[in-house]
Amino acid sequence: MFSSKTAIGLTLALLCAAGAHAQSAATPTSGVYTELGFTALRYKDNATGAGLPAFKGNATMVRGIAGYNLNENLALEGMVGFGVSGKKSTIGGEVFHAKPSNMVGLFIKPKLPLGDSAELFGRVGFSSVKFGGDPGRSNGLAWGLGGAYRLTPAVALTADYMRYYSKSGQSLGGMTVGVNYRF
Repeated sequence: MFSSKTAIGLTLALLCAAGAHAQSAATPTSGVYTELGFTALRYKDNATGAGLPAFKGNATMVRGIAGYNLNENLALEGMVGFGVSGKKSTIGGEVFHAKPSNMVGLFIKPKLPLGDSAELFGRVGFSSVKFGGDPGRSNGLAWGLGGAYRLTPAVALTADYMRYYSKSGQSLGGMTVGVNYRF
């Protein structure tokens, strides 16, 4: 099982390696890109049962994205995430997990370039989350806002907030910092 420190270390090592590789990379010619990030999540469940307190917990996740730029203002993305750590509690005899076991999503990403080096973006689409100990998946609308700052033509630093799930008194959202690499 990964610890938070191990996941942070691996993510930072991959970010540094991608940055070093990109120093010598030529200008990207395809619309394909990937992104790797580390996410701090907040989970909330108000539907724990009649008269029982709400469950709130923090978790961490490593998130990967593969995308394709249709043009400078629009992209399509696929996302996968794996939980690294998170709170687990028992309320009224039922176990609640803040840490997602895994997560997948499909998104449309409208973008607003701010000069040659920066952009603001949104994401809207569908995500499916599997929580540890839960037999099913939580599916629904997902959305977010973020920004990117290009270090080289191929590499950018990114930050975003995403709401991955919000339905029936439950919600899961979080901030991600990462690196984006264009091919």
